[in-house]
Order: sequence, then structure tokens, then C-alpha cells
Amino acid sequence: MRQLIKRSLRIRLLGIILISLTTGLLIVGVTSYFQFRDFLYSRVERELQNYTDLSLFYLNMDKFVQKDIDYMKAYADSIAQILDCRCTLIDINGVVLVDSEIPLDQTSKIDNHLARPEVQSSKDSNYGFYIRHSNTLDVDLLYISKQLVFNNQPVGFVRLAQFANQSTKLLRKAQMYFALGGVIILLLSAFLVVLLSRRINKNVDILTKKAQQIASGDLATIDMRALGNYRDEITEFGSSLNEMAIKLSDNLKKLSRERRDLSTVLSSVNDGILAIAPSKKIKFYNQRALQLLDCNLAEVDNLFFYKVIRNQHLNSLIDTFLAKPFLITDEITIDKDRVFEVVLTPFDMEREDGKGVVLVVRDISHFKKLEKIRRDFVANVSHEFKTPLAAIRGYSETLLDWGLDDPNVNRKYISKIVKQSYQLESLVLDLLQLARVERLGNIELVPFDPLMIIYDVLNEYREKALAKNQELTDSLKLGQVLIVGDPEMFRSIFVNLLDNAIKYTPNGGNIMVDAQRNGDSCTFSVRDNGMGIPEEEQEAVFNKFYRATNATRVRSGTGLGLSVVRSLIELHGGRVELESTMGKGTEVTCYLPLVQPVVEAKAESA
Repeated sequence: MRQLIKRSLRIRLLGIILISLTTGLLIVGVTSYFQFRDFLYSRVERELQNYTDLSLFYLNMDKFVQKDIDYMKAYADSIAQILDCRCTLIDINGVVLVDSEIPLDQTSKIDNHLARPEVQSSKDSNYGFYIRHSNTLDVDLLYISKQLVFNNQPVGFVRLAQFANQSTKLLRKAQMYFALGGVIILLLSAFLVVLLSRRINKNVDILTKKAQQIASGDLATIDMRALGNYRDEITEFGSSLNEMAIKLSDNLKKLSRERRDLSTVLSSVNDGILAIAPSKKIKFYNQRALQLLDCNLAEVDNLFFYKVIRNQHLNSLIDTFLAKPFLITDEITIDKDRVFEVVLTPFDMEREDGKGVVLVVRDISHFKKLEKIRRDFVANVSHEFKTPLAAIRGYSETLLDWGLDDPNVNRKYISKIVKQSYQLESLVLDLLQLARVERLGNIELVPFDPLMIIYDVLNEYREKALAKNQELTDSLKLGQVLIVGDPEMFRSIFVNLLDNAIKYTPNGGNIMVDAQRNGDSCTFSVRDNGMGIPEEEQEAVFNKFYRATNATRVRSGTGLGLSVVRSLIELHGGRVELESTMGKGTEVTCYLPLVQPVVEAKAESA
């Protein structure tokens, strides 16, 4: 069994070394290959630059500017024959004038070359160099381009191309040489590793036996002479193993004490935790505590706690606790939006007199915020229900007392009761819708066409606008687009916006609905020339039950419409903005993402 273990160790050691060697050879080989490739391409680039300068020496710029096709064709053919390359003349707009590889009658079929990488590069630098596949000739080419300047004005480009066959052959030969050299080095290395691994395995066997003895409780040291006279990592490991055996007993006792202290601390962990000794130095902490206390120090062990905790109230609690240990629970307001619950409990430290303190910090800001929201919501709902209910009760009591017998009074009061009941119904429906929206959290968004829904809502509300002599117009410039969302919720957004615009715009006013595409999103807006909203209240109108000061006379509103709109928009991954000027009107704009950005079709590269 031991022989099998030794053989397995030897095989694994050999495998690890060979894998390391192979990895190193691969890295060196690949790096060398890419360096050679870059060197080869740089030489080819310099050669093509020289060819380009030579070809420009013979180019008659007057005839090029005059676009003498016959001359340019003869010039391109002669340059191609002399330099053994492809020559192309291109005007400043990217139109290919002549090409040494293309007959004149087929030149017009060549794609525009202005977007070619080498042409674009030559506009910004002296030369543009690029390597790619030519669809025209169906071969790999090395391209170089230079911009032609006449009378200090760019007039076109000259482009030379050389077949990449020779460079490709050189690269393949280099790959073969690198691979062959790597295999030879790997075989020689494997042979040397096998020879060296025998002594290593012997020493590893000795260390393994001693490690097993230490594990069983035998702390005697190793006879270092058995490992030989070599000063290598194995002998150093043997020396370390001896030192470990000597110190292990003391370390075990120390570890036992620390484990007991740590167990006491961890038993009190809730969120952020700090263990502070009677000497006022920090002995244990977790990262959450540093985050909550806004401490940017990387290491706080053995620092005085007041160098880490900057809150005066909390430091005072810790000082009080260390002077007279007792359980302390308190709430600390760090700033406007952050509230912490702190718990201080004592723990014993054997190496110091007195008791230390375990400080547990819990962030309860979210719970406080939820509690405030709940209180405000209950108060707002109670207030909103109280007003119409009180009105209904008053009118009903008046009718019961004497109003039923007066035909001029009973119809008037009954109509007011009906109006208040509609207000209650509208409030209940808005609350149900808001509750449904806030319950969703995650909704299944699907692509849909928003224009059909917008037209449907517009047709539905035109009659309501006409009843107030309002002009309801639209400017829908979306085209054929799809947005991601829920169609019914999108309809609710527009219904709320149009209803508000009609409600708060005086008779004879104007309401404009606008929709347009904006990159990878689209915008929808409803603009009116109504009473407007004061600047200091424009953000608050999105809160639940909030109505602008100058709009309180419109009692048909529940103060939930814009809150529902913002919740629905955020569920769809969008945002909503409001702009308003007193006496001039209000515009609410919604931004929603499209299914995908509209990308213009690109011409295929040659």
C-alpha cells in the first residue's frame, strides 16, 4: 500500500512539474510567436511605405485631380507590375477611380472605400496599414493607404496591397519551429525531473512519517541528517516542522484561550460587531461594523476605539459601560436618514483586569423609514376618507331632518352625495391600483406597439376635452417601434396623465400629446397650458395624496395619479420628469426603453 502511495506521489509530482514546464513553454512560445509576427508585419509595413512613397513620385497630380481615367489606369497597372502589388486610386469621397486588378468597365461596381480601415487611418496619420480579407479578389491582403494632397487640400488616396501568402508561410514555419523546440525542451526537462524526483520522494517520505507522528501526538523532532546535506526547500521544511513540534503545545493552549474568547464574541453577533478590551483597544471586529461606522482604515486591531468610532454619543456609551459594565441598548441617529440600534454587553478577558464590551451595531434605518411611511399613509388615507364621508353624513342628516320635503333642496343635496360617493370610489380605485403596483415588484415585460394604445386613449378622452372646450392635439413621431413593458399598465400611465391635464386645465385650454424616439428609448409627454405647479412643489406632487396648493380647489382629484404614474414607469425600467411654470402650464415626460436600439445598416467591407 505504501509503495502505491509513493508511486502515486511521484507520478503527481512529475505531472505537476511537467504541467508547469508545458505552461511556461506555451507562454514563452506564444509570446515569441506574436513578437515575431509583429516584427514581420512591421517590416512588411515599412516596405509598403517605401513602395507607396516610390509610387507617388511618378504620379501626375494634375491628371489625378482632372480624373484622367486612362492615365490613372495606366499608372496603376505600371505600379502594380513594377512593385508586384495591387494599386488602387480613390477620390476624396471614397469612390474607387481605378484598380490594377479590376477592369475599367467593372470599376463602378466596387463598393465605396471611404470606410475602409486603412483609408480612415491615413486621414489621421501619415499612413494607414491594415490586414484583412478582400471579398473582391477572395484572398488575404496587406493594405497600406496614404492621403493625396494637392495645393494643401486633400484630393484622394492611393492604396497599395500585397498578397499575404509569403508572410503566412513564414508564420506557419515559425509555428512549426517553436512547437518542435518546445517538445525537445519538454522531453529533456522530463528526463531531468525523473532523476531529481527520486531524492525528493525519499525526503518527502521522511517528512510524511514525521507529520503523521505529530498528528498522533508525538512531538519529537526530526533527525535532519536523514534529509542529506542539501539546503533546499525540503530541508527548510524539515526545520520548520521541528520548530512547529516545539511550539505546538504552547500554541494549542493559546488557541484554546482565543477560541473561548472568540466564541463569546460571536455569540453576540447580529450585524456589525466590535469587541473592545478594558484597555479601550479593539480586539475583534467584522467588516460590517467598519462599514456602518464609516471607517476607512484597513486594519483596526489594537487601536483605541475612539480612533475608529467618530460618533460622540456612541463613544460616551462605551466609556460609561467600561466604567460600570451593564447591558445598554440605545438608538443613535447618525444623520437624517441613518438610525442605528446599538447593544453593549460585557465579556471577560483573562489577560486584563475588568470586563470588556461587545458592541453590536444594527442599522434600523429601513424599519424607521417604513414605520414613518406607514404612519403617514394611515394619516393621509384617514384624512382623504374623512372629508367626503363627513360631507355625505352632513347632507344625509340635512335630508333626514327637513330637506326631503323641499324639492329644491333634496335634489341638490342628493347630487352632492353622489358626487362625494364618486370621489370615494375614485379614491378606493386609485388605492387598489397603487397597492397592486407596489405588490408586483417584478413584472413580466413584453414587447408591444405603444401607438395603438395612445390612439385609443386619445379617442376615449376627446369627448371629455370637448366638454370643456379644450383642444386636444397630438404629435406622434415614433414610427414602427416596440417598447418593453405591460400594455395595460402603459394604458394606465396615459389615462392618468390625460385625466390630470384635462382636470387641471381651464375651459378653452390646449393639451398636446407628444411621442418620439430618442436613441434606444422613446419619450412620451403630455403638455397643457393650465394653472401650473409652484416650483417648490414640483417634486412633491409625485408623493401619495399630495395636491399642489393652487389645485386644491379641484376636489375630484385623489392625489394618487402621479404617484401611480411614477411607480408604473419605474417598474418598466424608465423614469418620469415634470416641468411646470405658474400660469403657463405643465409638461410631464416619460422615458421608456425600446426593445433594442435602432442601428443603421452598415455597408459590407470589401
